[in-house]
Amino acid sequence: MSEAFSRSTARRRVLGTLAAVALFVLALSLGRVVSDQLSDSQASAAPFSVTAAASDGVISLDYVDVAVKSVRATDTLVDRDEIETTTATFLVVDLEVLAPGRSVHLGGLRLRGADGTIYRPTGSSRTGCSDSTSIATGLPTYWMACFEVPDDAVRGATMLLGRGNPESGLDRREQRAEIDLEIDQERAEALTAASDPLPTSRADIEPYDIQPVEVE
Repeated sequence: MSEAFSRSTARRRVLGTLAAVALFVLALSLGRVVSDQLSDSQASAAPFSVTAAASDGVISLDYVDVAVKSVRATDTLVDRDEIETTTATFLVVDLEVLAPGRSVHLGGLRLRGADGTIYRPTGSSRTGCSDSTSIATGLPTYWMACFEVPDDAVRGATMLLGRGNPESGLDRREQRAEIDLEIDQERAEALTAASDPLPTSRADIEPYDIQPVEVE
């Protein structure tokens, strides 16, 4: 009887060990599934970016086409008779945007420095530049995007554009454009040294004047 009892006890121990191993394997599997689901969820929440260079010409998103026409800079912006100056740099990106399918509102506009710092555009209340715009279907809109940034943020800057609003930035559920402005060290030095006052313009279907103005 003692021998039978010992065998029964040993059998229970083996079964207990096997059960523990099975539970451990199951826990690992469940953990992997949860981890994969979280990774998929995080990936789906990340914005889908269309990366391009300014010299590529027209960059097409699902809802808008955008082209960088020129990149300028100054330390003085002129909105009609109002003058705004900075000890840093006003980096100006001249854009042409077109909504081929249906009208769209673009408010997700940002500039990313080479070190990853994100800068908001300067709004119309201060400089006369638009920090967002509504684009009618089929009509090109000319948009002067202005950013006040430190001189060392000009080199290697990338412009981000998409749906969103000026306060919260780009809509994370929507496609966005990430446009390398192709500003190398030599170009950055020229831009940060520029001081000719530039007239500002709000986004409009009419092209605006990009020539410097004289300020008394």
